[in-house]
Formats: sequence, structure tokens, C-alpha cells
Amino acid sequence: MQPTRKRGRTRGSVNFAARQLGLGLAVIWNEQTARPPTRCESRPGSRRPTYTNFVAAIAVLVPMLFRQTVPSGLPDVEYLVRVSVHDFRAAMASPEEYRRRGLLDEQQWLDAAGSSAQQVTQP
Repeated sequence: MQPTRKRGRTRGSVNFAARQLGLGLAVIWNEQTARPPTRCESRPGSRRPTYTNFVAAIAVLVPMLFRQTVPSGLPDVEYLVRVSVHDFRAAMASPEEYRRRGLLDEQQWLDAAGSSAQQVTQP
């Protein structure tokens, strides 16, 4: 008898869809403001928008279905900002053009898919 696979990601695995969303938002921010995304907050009284405010505004637009508080839902804004800033810096330092255009590293996706396939087939 083959083990059945549960739907969705395994607990503790990387949420690649959220990371790709965050990286895409970071690239858009960089292209539109000519500033790299940062986790810094603006000074009190400043009218200059921050990357965190931008991500929060986009998160409000995500349909409620995807913002549920279940493990597969949209992560909180702080997580998106933190991970997207890290991924953006790594992408800009990468020699591959597809990475600098805002796509996550393919090998991460393939490794994750391979490890989840191994988990299913092992008794």
C-alpha cells in the first residue's frame, strides 16, 4: 500500500509562492522608486513612503481567501518584507539574468520538489 500524500506543503517548509511574491514586490519597488527595498522605517513626520508601507498596501489588496490565518495563507507583512529584502539582495548579486529580473533560484524549487517526492515514496 502506497502512503497517501497530504495536500499542501509539509510543516516548516519554505513558502516559495510567498517568497516569489515578496521578490516581485521588491523588484517593482526598485524599478518605480529607483531605491532598493529596505526594512527601515521612515522618520516621524516624513512623507517619504517606505517599502514596508508598500508591501502592507499590496497585502490589503490580496483576496481574503489567501489571507486566512491557516499555515498556507499569506504570511504577515514583516515576514514578506524581511524575506523579500534578503532575496532581492541575493538576486541583484547573482550573475544569472533571470534572478536579477526577479525570479527565485530554480534549483531551490527543484530541490524542494525532490525532497517532498522522496518523503512520499519512503515507507
